[in-house]
Amino acid sequence: MSTEPAILARVSNEFLDYQYEILGIREHMHAPDVTEICVNRPGELYLERRSGWQRVDVPSLSFERARQFCTAVVNESNTGQRITDADPMVSLTFPTGQRAQFVIPPACDAGKVSITIRLPARFGKT
Repeated sequence: MSTEPAILARVSNEFLDYQYEILGIREHMHAPDVTEICVNRPGELYLERRSGWQRVDVPSLSFERARQFCTAVVNESNTGQRITDADPMVSLTFPTGQRAQFVIPPACDAGKVSITIRLPARFGKT
């Protein structure tokens, strides 16, 4: 398990938006009150909003789709990292300021993938 800081990924916004759409999270990525998106098991995700956490059903979000998302984003990131059974955890920072961590088996339960995307603040402190 790596404790090193996330590496800056060199990946286009268009590529990320396409991947978010395939994963079924694009609409949430652009919601003004969402600060974090977590996928921990097929079929559901959790959104952290200013008002608290919300569970959202996403029937199209399969294990295979989540794993393909992780592989595609890491491979496209141009960081030299790979996500494999031997290296099952990757942390990245996207040019837009989003921070992401991807975890696949065996670092998490079989049949599950952990995807956490922390969104940069879109509003000022009051």
